[in-house]
Amino acid sequence: SFAIRPAVAIILGSVAVISACGGDDAPAKTATSAATQQAAATANTSVAAKAASAAATTAAANATTAAAPAIDGTWTGTWKSGATSDNGTVKIDWKQSGQQLAGTIVVSNTPCVGNGTITGTVTGATIAFGAVQGATTIAYTGTVSGKAISGTYKADASCGNATGTWSATKS
Repeated sequence: SFAIRPAVAIILGSVAVISACGGDDAPAKTATSAATQQAAATANTSVAAKAASAAATTAAANATTAAAPAIDGTWTGTWKSGATSDNGTVKIDWKQSGQQLAGTIVVSNTPCVGNGTITGTVTGATIAFGAVQGATTIAYTGTVSGKAISGTYKADASCGNATGTWSATKS
């Protein structure tokens, strides 16, 4: 005859301790549980994946911030109409916070935005900003290369949808 004895399993980390209940002739057994090892491996993989994801996100954010060139300061240059022989000078005073830009612009020889406020962004070598004076808005885009910027502009309908090119260097 034989007796069935209940067993109790206690999971400690990745090792399961199985103890037979009964008399003195039922020694405790320690066995490595494949299910327990799998659960620990899954938990470790999940933690590692989350850490890697967080590190990648931080690195991407740092790379984006680092990629914004220093625009702060005074830039002077020229503009030229794409449709007429009109041209003039431009002076931009930037205040930069990360990728965000704000400041003022003074443009000579134009009835559109002679003295306006500007807001925009710089991402990598790409710059985009708008100049506003009253009801008139001019959208500027361009490329930053060291202490030089060049690009195009497009005015709204209140300024005849004028387009052209512009460039400036940091003073």
